[in-house]
Amino acid sequence: MITTPTAINIKSPYYGAASTAFSGDEADLVQSNFIKALEHFTKTTTTETLEQKFKRLSTNWKEDNKFSSRSSLLLSNIYYLGIIAMGQDALPYIFEDLKKGPNHWFIALAIITGANPVSEESRGNILAMTEAWISWGKEHGYTS
Repeated sequence: MITTPTAINIKSPYYGAASTAFSGDEADLVQSNFIKALEHFTKTTTTETLEQKFKRLSTNWKEDNKFSSRSSLLLSNIYYLGIIAMGQDALPYIFEDLKKGPNHWFIALAIITGANPVSEESRGNILAMTEAWISWGKEHGYTS
């Protein structure tokens, strides 16, 4: 029996027509890390507050990815996936982090909220994308 490798396509609303496509081993890694992140980060086995949890995960994610902003690395990073697994609880902390300066939270925000406030002409412009998301966060009560 011939098996087809796992394929995951993630259409990025932020980088024009480009999409992130994973296949074979890369898709298996993303899928495996996402499942591990969901299992690990949704368990209530700690007295850590949501803010402490977010800070720990975001610090580890930023350390792991300080030399790259490739979306395939974001979505294969267990700490970034852990933040996504926090769901809406992570939003106030993501917005506070964005207000300190641009960072690649856009995929996490889109996954958690289902929204895309970034205009077509702003795609790829990290400063404009950051401003669009902060405005969206204010309008929806996630930040002041």
